[in-house]
Amino acid sequence: MIIFQPSAVPTSWGVTVAGYPNLFFLIGPNSRVGHSSIVFKIEAQVHYVMQCLKLIHKRRATVMEVRPEAQAEFNRSLQKRMKSTVYASGCKSWYLDAQSKNVILWPWLTCQYWMRTRRVKADDYVFMADPVTEPGLVTSGGMCSNSIT
Repeated sequence: MIIFQPSAVPTSWGVTVAGYPNLFFLIGPNSRVGHSSIVFKIEAQVHYVMQCLKLIHKRRATVMEVRPEAQAEFNRSLQKRMKSTVYASGCKSWYLDAQSKNVILWPWLTCQYWMRTRRVKADDYVFMADPVTEPGLVTSGGMCSNSIT
């Protein structure tokens, strides 16, 4: 049995993970809320995933994967912001992992998440075609891997 450990799986927008092409989370790490509607967040994430699927189709690709550097930058920014929240005030909380890192909550306003997930930043992703089923349709460079780095 695989046990999901959010601190071991950084994501981009709580939705995509470098090293795992075509995997889309809903309510993944750092996308939950402690102060507003989770339904609103789920709706924003479903919209984001639908935009991803439209990009895959538009580019005639079969694979979409977040670039590791885009994911890393997103997480640096997120954790920097998290440090100035009440959740990082030194209190014990179920929101914190064993290293006292908050990998559960979104640190900004929910409406900011909604705004930032209206459109997918295509440059943050690698799009590829499956060379077996779609030879010659690779739309941008890059390689997919099976491990998180």
